[in-house]
Amino acid sequence: MTRQSHDRLVEVTIGPDREVLDLHIADSALRRGDGRAIAQTVLSLIAEAQAEFSQTAQAEYQRITGLRIDPGALEGRDGPAVLGRLSRELFGG
Repeated sequence: MTRQSHDRLVEVTIGPDREVLDLHIADSALRRGDGRAIAQTVLSLIAEAQAEFSQTAQAEYQRITGLRIDPGALEGRDGPAVLGRLSRELFGG
């Protein structure tokens, strides 16, 4: 799952365990010299991509099984691992 900033200067890709696989920051963004803004953009994109991935996995699981995932089951320390196992089963990888 890949997300880009509105200005297309920052791009983040996450994998099936919601881990960051790739991060691209355009040179022009770095030349602006606002590291705090870039960091906030990166963190926001990661959160958006993870949320979108979770929604996609939940929708696909429901489509295939007719059952809904309890979002509470994905919370906490083990949540990303549960989602990762589910996403690998649904999407391969």
